Amino acid sequence: MTRKPLAIALVLLSIGAVPTLADPVALQDPDTSVYSGWNADWDPSGAVRDVRVIEVDRNASTVTLWIEKDFGPYEIVDDEVEFPVAPVSFTIDTDSGQPPVSQIILQGETIVNNSGASWSHFNWIIMQPDAADFLIAESGAWDVQPFAARLWRDAAGGAPQGNLARSLTAWDGSVPTGTTFAPTVDLVIDVTEQGRQSGFTLKQTVFPEPSCLAMLAVTVGSLLARRRRRRKPLS
Repeated sequence: MTRKPLAIALVLLSIGAVPTLADPVALQDPDTSVYSGWNADWDPSGAVRDVRVIEVDRNASTVTLWIEKDFGPYEIVDDEVEFPVAPVSFTIDTDSGQPPVSQIILQGETIVNNSGASWSHFNWIIMQPDAADFLIAESGAWDVQPFAARLWRDAAGGAPQGNLARSLTAWDGSVPTGTTFAPTVDLVIDVTEQGRQSGFTLKQTVFPEPSCLAMLAVTVGSLLARRRRRRKPLS
């Protein structure tokens, strides 16, 4: 990889400021009206379109969700390429009168790629240390096709020790622009390890294929060259 695509790659990985979120939505069972004890909120102008509750099971201490996202076009900001991110903030619902359940389960997601580039990686990241963990064994059936491989990491970016992880990367595959990525069958987040129970942010990010990175490098280079030509004084 040349220096310019590598620089763009580092910019893409470093993006992640959580935007201003809308009013929180209580995560409540749609059939029984039972509260999970959790709220979710997200930026309605961003990639997240909806967070739907499938079920609240207070006996099992779980809330099961389905999240819908639409990753729109990448942008070139200050000569750097920025792809959308999809953060959802989970906070304790103090108004419900119910203690928060101990596990938040993603039954599945509908993720539309309208970014203008094909993806070679997709990431799920728990942002706050010591606030929540992915349960690796309980998430073993999480199907990330068309990606063929998954990589769990701890908070420091290394291999997890035991059953807890802070991030998951799906790779070895491609999600072409204009298509839908639909991972399913339970990505499990635990919020009670060592007795803790507090809010956290689940952020999802994409990484474009190397050929797309090269194309974007050329695009940024062309913009910079055009800008330099405009600034060149007349002799």
